[in-house]
Amino acid sequence: MMPIVSLSHLIVLPFLIFICFRLYVSFQKQREKNVGYFFLVFLMLIIMEGVLESPGLVFRDPIKISTVFAVYPFFTFLSLAFAGALPFSILKMRKTELSFLALMFIAAVSVTAINLNNVLPPATYYRPPFIYWEDTRG
Repeated sequence: MMPIVSLSHLIVLPFLIFICFRLYVSFQKQREKNVGYFFLVFLMLIIMEGVLESPGLVFRDPIKISTVFAVYPFFTFLSLAFAGALPFSILKMRKTELSFLALMFIAAVSVTAINLNNVLPPATYYRPPFIYWEDTRG
């Protein structure tokens, strides 16, 4: 069976790596904090996509696949945190920027902890030649 969703995440990964590499090079030249935030946004997206491509390609055990579904939101939240901090950085609202980053980090850790506390086997759908997994925690 071919894990089509995992393969689609694997296809997106090289594009994100290319963008992240370009942002990293730009950040090394300019040392601009906002470019660094963009770099971190794409770095977290790369980690998220790397985690999401693993069901079926790396892991086949339902509990490990469910753990993947529990962990990937952490990186999604961090990506959103760095993207959301950009406007505060541009407007030079340093305290608001740091508060926002701290709250988003707390939210990321909280959601991940709640998800990891409730690991259930995912729903598995077979549509030959494809296989899909769906998170069953709601």
